[in-house]
Amino acid sequence: HYRVEMQPVVPKASAGTVEFQRYVAPQLIVPQGGGVGVQVSINRQDFGGPVNFKSDDLPAGVSIEVPQMWRGGSTMPLVLYAAADAPVAGKFSRITTFLEDPNQPNLKVEGPLMQNILMVLGQNQQTVWNEEQKRMAVVVTQAAPFKVKIEPPKTPIVRGGSLNLKVVAERVGDFKAPIQVLFLQNPPGISSSGSVSIPEGQNEAIIPVTCNGDAPVGDWPIAIRCIATVGNGPIESCTPFIPLKIEEQYMTLEFAQAAVEQGKEVPVFVKVTKRKDFEGEATATLYGLPANTTAEPVKVTKDTAEFQFLVKAAPNAPPGNNQSLFAQILIPENGDNVVHNLGTGRLRIDTPPPPKPNEPPMPTPAPMPEPMPMAQ
Repeated sequence: HYRVEMQPVVPKASAGTVEFQRYVAPQLIVPQGGGVGVQVSINRQDFGGPVNFKSDDLPAGVSIEVPQMWRGGSTMPLVLYAAADAPVAGKFSRITTFLEDPNQPNLKVEGPLMQNILMVLGQNQQTVWNEEQKRMAVVVTQAAPFKVKIEPPKTPIVRGGSLNLKVVAERVGDFKAPIQVLFLQNPPGISSSGSVSIPEGQNEAIIPVTCNGDAPVGDWPIAIRCIATVGNGPIESCTPFIPLKIEEQYMTLEFAQAAVEQGKEVPVFVKVTKRKDFEGEATATLYGLPANTTAEPVKVTKDTAEFQFLVKAAPNAPPGNNQSLFAQILIPENGDNVVHNLGTGRLRIDTPPPPKPNEPPMPTPAPMPEPMPMAQ
């Protein structure tokens, strides 16, 4: 005998914090006038759609922000901000994730933001004891001796391109220590350096950012984690979000194959397919050339349909088939450059053919006659 039990499908939601460092749970310590950022993972069960976060149980003066662009994903950045006059205090707060979808106005789904606290780690890095916390320890501390802001980029980053993101620190008093700066969470298809710091006593740094060829276009809000040693320990803050605009490439390139003998030169023809107009002249530089070969940069405009790089191969250029040529196009916009990395091309370097047997040597050219003196 057996029996079958049926239960109605009930949508459920929950969220958990993501570790930046293995086996170390992130802490929600918010300096006055600053913020603290974490990544949270979302578990949607029997429903779909964007989610948001709320709490009416936070310390006074603390607010939550999760940008709209991120809310449909499985992992998203969440930042807690403390007002400059928020009282120094701490609280075990209930933070709730909930469905916020205008296309499903009658569906109510919500669940807790939780954190697994590692209590005992056994041999071979095996977890022995975890404690699941459904209330988050949120603490407001005195203001940090620094603030960091992101300079909004003047240009978008395009698929396959790159961008240098500038961050600026405002130091308080005699605080001069280095400040590590890194993305709270990279947008899809975006990579950024995690080893950049604002040097000791300085106020600026550049974070290199690259974009792959299939990153989703749009305005993706980004924030920067800022970590510095103050006294005997680290203090962390987080910047407000600013949009990072990802766009399609302004043009695409099609390289013609080329071959050149050692000691000679050859044009490499490049066909241009324009996707977007731009003002002024862009500079195209050929990269990926083999050793002992050179090519001068070329100017292109929005009306250029084809251009060429003149590649010069030295007599000692290594023979072979090179398939890694690409062009970096710097397109001027708003006083900066939109960086495109476009390709790829092929260049074959050949050795000169051997002289034919018994072939007489090439005659030495006669010297040019001296010019006639001009009549007085």
